Amino acid sequence: MERIVTAITGLDSVLNGGFPEYASILITGAPGTGKTILTQNLLFNVSRSGAKVLYISTLSEPQIKVIRYQQQFSFFDPGAFMNTVIYQDIGSIIRSKGPRDGLQKIEELIRQHQPAIVAIDSLKAFGDILPTHQHFREFISDLSLTISIWGCTVLMVAEHLEEEVMSRPEAAIVDGIIYLYGTEERKQQKRFLRVLKMRGTYFTPGEHALLISDRGIEIFPRLNPVVNKQAYAARGKRQRTGIPGLDRMMAGGIPEGTTTLVSGATGTGKTLLALNWLVQGCREGQAGFLVTFDESAAQLLETARDFGWEIEPFIEWGLLQIYSVSPTELDAEQLVYTIREKMGERVKRVVIDSISTFELGMDDKIKYAYNIWGMADFFKSAGISLMLTSESQDLFAYPQISNYGLFHFADNIIIFRHLLEEHRLRRVIGVLKMRGSDHAKEMKEFLVGETGPAVADLRTNGLPPEAASVSVRPEF
Repeated sequence: MERIVTAITGLDSVLNGGFPEYASILITGAPGTGKTILTQNLLFNVSRSGAKVLYISTLSEPQIKVIRYQQQFSFFDPGAFMNTVIYQDIGSIIRSKGPRDGLQKIEELIRQHQPAIVAIDSLKAFGDILPTHQHFREFISDLSLTISIWGCTVLMVAEHLEEEVMSRPEAAIVDGIIYLYGTEERKQQKRFLRVLKMRGTYFTPGEHALLISDRGIEIFPRLNPVVNKQAYAARGKRQRTGIPGLDRMMAGGIPEGTTTLVSGATGTGKTLLALNWLVQGCREGQAGFLVTFDESAAQLLETARDFGWEIEPFIEWGLLQIYSVSPTELDAEQLVYTIREKMGERVKRVVIDSISTFELGMDDKIKYAYNIWGMADFFKSAGISLMLTSESQDLFAYPQISNYGLFHFADNIIIFRHLLEEHRLRRVIGVLKMRGSDHAKEMKEFLVGETGPAVADLRTNGLPPEAASVSVRPEF
């Protein structure tokens, strides 16, 4: 099957390569969901290959108004306008002479311009005039047949709510249905796209985030473990954390290409462990990427300086990147794609600090769980080690590992907690789980000194041999 590549970010991936050629596609949704921008973006992208495309408006909208709205997007090409991207309004013909004359005019325009794609925006003008659903169904059937005879792909734009889409007459006739919709989450509108139907071809089902920016439309396909093909990296290599005593607890370090969940109360050392792991990776030539919601890049750099860690050169050499995003601006659906775009090909260690803040950014907790599961699978499939921190609410109890059963996805689980002994506050650390690997079963004390953290025996406070040169000053 030949396909029309849309060149819209993420959409061709969802459509398994693009729209089937010569198909009739219904692009539908409520007003304001991005249907017209999606259609225009697609037309200008296709026209760059040299093909002619035809945009037929039924809304009696002046062409100068169309230009004014669309030229704000980078996909708009003034040189292509009315050359390879042809605009024509037939709203007055439909209203004065009827749908059949409108159909005749469409055929005349196709004969004149010989386009590869015809877009009709929107079908509402025809539906408003035709007396019954049956008449409208017959008209849509004639429209599809007329356009297909000329060897064109047709995009039909319509305004329908989700509950009425599949009951519409055109739904049974068209080859594909693209449904756009928006939601309100924490007073911030989010848009999504779903493929409801695509005859004769595979597509990625489910909800895909849609963003309208100055570049036009961007689609962020949902993370699908089946698509990722589970191509996991070999588990033989270990990645050291660089924390004296901790790597010994994990039989040499964290297995490469796995997901590690670090859970504990505030102030126990989760971020410090994660940062130490990234810095150790940089020292060994493994690039790292840190996503932080709770601390700025400047704060983390200051923390590193306090321990005498010279990490600015790692940043200059591209071995370490810190991506700080405010929880109020967090878009969970786009996070993985943003990380992938920014981190490049060298990164082998990724930290997200923390998924508790990530959770606060999503009203739909089931969707939150799906995103975390998909994120973990994405990085694991790419052979990239992922470390997630999770905040526990109780300062002194053993931490609740995570909400919504997310501890199942983690290959490794490290837990922190506070101990209060004779008015002394002590941090303790333990390895709860390491899938397919042995690990220490006892809790250890997590000490923070002048040169960084170290792990000591909880009963004797004895440091491991590799920490002999570490100046440890326990904090009280």
